Amino acid sequence: METIHAAGILFITPDKRSLFLKRSEYGNFPGFYDLPGGKREDGETLPEAAIRECAEEVGFRPSGELFEISRRINTQEGDDQNPTKTVDYTTYVQEIDEEFTPPRLDEEHLSFKWAKLDDPPEPLHPGLVVTLKKYFSDELGIAKLMQEGELTSPQYYANLALFDIRITGTGLSYRSGIKEHVWRDKSIYLNQEFLERCNGLPVIFEHPGSSTLNTKEYMDRNVGSVFIPYIKGEEIWAIVKIWDEHAAKLMEENQLSTSPCVVLTGEDKKINLKDGNKLLIEGKPKLLDHIAICFVGVWDKGKPPSGVSTVTAGDLVMADDDKAAALEAARKADAEKAKADSDKAIADAVAKAKADWDEEDKKKSDAMNAKMDAVMAAFADDAKRRADKQAKKDAQRARRDMDEKEREKADAKAKADAEAKAKADAEEEEKKKNDAAAKAKADAEESVRKRIADVEARLPKQMTDADYAAMADAQVTADKIYMMHGGRAPRPLDGERLIAYRRRLATQLKEHSRAWKDIDLSVIADDEKNIAFSNVERQIYADATEAGLHPIAPSEDFLREIVNEDVTGRKISTFVGRPSAWMGQFASNKRKLAGIRNS
Repeated sequence: METIHAAGILFITPDKRSLFLKRSEYGNFPGFYDLPGGKREDGETLPEAAIRECAEEVGFRPSGELFEISRRINTQEGDDQNPTKTVDYTTYVQEIDEEFTPPRLDEEHLSFKWAKLDDPPEPLHPGLVVTLKKYFSDELGIAKLMQEGELTSPQYYANLALFDIRITGTGLSYRSGIKEHVWRDKSIYLNQEFLERCNGLPVIFEHPGSSTLNTKEYMDRNVGSVFIPYIKGEEIWAIVKIWDEHAAKLMEENQLSTSPCVVLTGEDKKINLKDGNKLLIEGKPKLLDHIAICFVGVWDKGKPPSGVSTVTAGDLVMADDDKAAALEAARKADAEKAKADSDKAIADAVAKAKADWDEEDKKKSDAMNAKMDAVMAAFADDAKRRADKQAKKDAQRARRDMDEKEREKADAKAKADAEAKAKADAEEEEKKKNDAAAKAKADAEESVRKRIADVEARLPKQMTDADYAAMADAQVTADKIYMMHGGRAPRPLDGERLIAYRRRLATQLKEHSRAWKDIDLSVIADDEKNIAFSNVERQIYADATEAGLHPIAPSEDFLREIVNEDVTGRKISTFVGRPSAWMGQFASNKRKLAGIRNS
């Protein structure tokens, strides 16, 4: 099948008017309006092809930047003379300041017309109809167009990608990993209640090891959520929002599938099938946990992966109604086959149950026959004993000869067994040596890795501007309090983390805090925002400030200078204690009256 790549330009003026060209009889859809554009030539990019085709068809193309709005694939059925071909058409938008008159038109077009985007000339080329629908739609409108089949999966809009994926199938499928057939009754799933349960369902990559999601698995695996769940045939599908660009690229470029995680009630029925497999007839699930993007899904039913719909990035318009009818027929055939498979599985289960009952009857019959045989043997036993007497004598003679031969054989076998055991022991000893050597090598390598990791952990980490600012703020805050006690806050050490530095500052001040002076601050666990330590640090700083402002003087001769800085950087000294500690040195000697003499 031939694939033709083409591109065109949708010019848009500030008042939302665009240039439309009316097609002549020299191409398909004569008389329909389309855009300037055409087939890409060898060596061209799609934007280059759109610009060249525009210049050829209307004789002019204003300068400006092109933005992709849609990409559309149209498969055109052919015949013996004109084989089937696929047209991959990309439409670009170019915003222009004003309308222009095309200097000329090529033979493929009859006329041109400038018209409002929301009131274009009729009839429009089918592909242009889809492009304009997408242009005027938000994410909800695009999702609904995808649900209705006018736009295909995926569609890109703003910061997200919209994909059409399967939530679950119904009927019969097979879990090869555990050799189990599973039956999901469509009456449980194909209803409005189940669709409502799908709203907002997390979309993740591969199932978590814990089966259902927890906080860590959700953060590690979540890529989007269900937007619009709907019923498609006998399956539940949904338009989903994917925010993860890497996941969207993988989903678009690879044929992937889906797998739902449902938690059952335990009231489901399990039947052992004759071939060793099991049949699980599920009931109504008590929890719908997530939908996983995976490589192969159970509800592919043994066929190639089909849970994620990805034709290409853009729009797909069917060539005619025959394709839609064929798809509907295929879905119907799949449903009929699933039902037939289910009926067969259930019939097999019933047949197995009947076979088990028949086997039980046969065992009872065999037991009865054995009893009858024992009775008949008793009648014949007498005659047999007489015959055995003579046979016994002959047998004793033969047994002696046989025993001699058996001893010889036993001796030979014992010798061979001893040699084999010695060989096996030697091989086992060699294996143990090899295993020990391998373990010693692995332990040595692990020891080297641990030492390297320890060295890496001790290396100073490069600090950002924000880290330096935080360190400086911590030092300035502490320094004001240290100066109240006649000291200065120490600077950060090389490679020291912010929280370690704050602990060191607080540790040297905690002697002034009655509540925290005897507490080891290193035992306070770090959390994401260090809330616990911040509360302790705030209390220690408050206690140290109070002690600096209102010290307990050890004697009357005590005076302390507290130096602070104002907003201009000037140093201001404040003294606490007893002024007499300084002024006393300038006082005269004290004298004491001992008595008064009258003479």
